[in-house]
Amino acid sequence: SSYEVDDAKYLADMLAKGKQEHGEVEADVIDDSEILFIEELQENECNILFYIGGFLLKGMLSVVAGCGHCNSALLGSTESEHATLTILKEYRSEGGNLTYPSKDVLLTLKSCEEHFRGIISWSEGLLRLRSPLKAVTDYLNEMVRPCVKTCSEHSDAVAKLLIANYARLRLRVHLRHVSSNGVNEHGSKTC
Repeated sequence: SSYEVDDAKYLADMLAKGKQEHGEVEADVIDDSEILFIEELQENECNILFYIGGFLLKGMLSVVAGCGHCNSALLGSTESEHATLTILKEYRSEGGNLTYPSKDVLLTLKSCEEHFRGIISWSEGLLRLRSPLKAVTDYLNEMVRPCVKTCSEHSDAVAKLLIANYARLRLRVHLRHVSSNGVNEHGSKTC
């Protein structure tokens, strides 16, 4: 798609700029030896992550289409303690246009976010990775144990897709933030 082409172009521009600034050899994996601790997310950050989780889930539901067990494991309700922001963003009074993730999905995404923040807080090497998306996805797959209780048929696919979708979205947001701080004047127009 055009989004992937744009992402590749701007990601390549930014990584080239980062490589010029640092002048170091590219790496293939994330060195987590520098990560001293992982900070827990605050309440308002969990509300934002809940909203983002619904966005990520909406694109994943086709993988488990027709499986009632998986749908109930992935989908939550407006009764969640972190649904406040999502409820406020509903543009129809009766709701139904936004997806609400389950508690287990939120716990998985929360763990992903905490580990991602550890990477960007303690490690200087994210811009020097040869393939940042692959490295972040591999790192999160290694560090995060998804706690979503889907059926055995969809278990692996759901876990991998959830982490991969999160990593892609989160890396886009991070690159946009880094770009706005002067690393690359173009930034990613898809974020």
